[in-house]
Amino acid sequence: MADFTIRAGNLLPAIPARLSDENGNALNLTGATVTFKLVARNDNTVTVNRAATVLVADPTLLTSATQPNVQYSWQAGDTDTPGLYIAEWVITYTALSQSETAPNDVYMTVSITRPAGT
Repeated sequence: MADFTIRAGNLLPAIPARLSDENGNALNLTGATVTFKLVARNDNTVTVNRAATVLVADPTLLTSATQPNVQYSWQAGDTDTPGLYIAEWVITYTALSQSETAPNDVYMTVSITRPAGT
């Protein structure tokens, strides 16, 4: 079962995530940029590599232990091809000129399903 499922051609809902460290603490995204990357599992083709929206940069402002702190809003063409994908978030800390990828211990899976009757 995938972590996130969307029907081919749909642009809603956006895909949310909670980016956290190895201890499960939300990352501090203040001053960072986040890129969403979606890769086809069958051949490693990168199908999406675009800026994501930081919802809550300061982890002290999160109201629950599961609240997402980023999301990616699908754009035309992103979900056109049904299949299983691997998603990751690349966080670039501008002040440090360094980046990291989340999740860093497992892959987030995305399933794009076929429309009914196809």
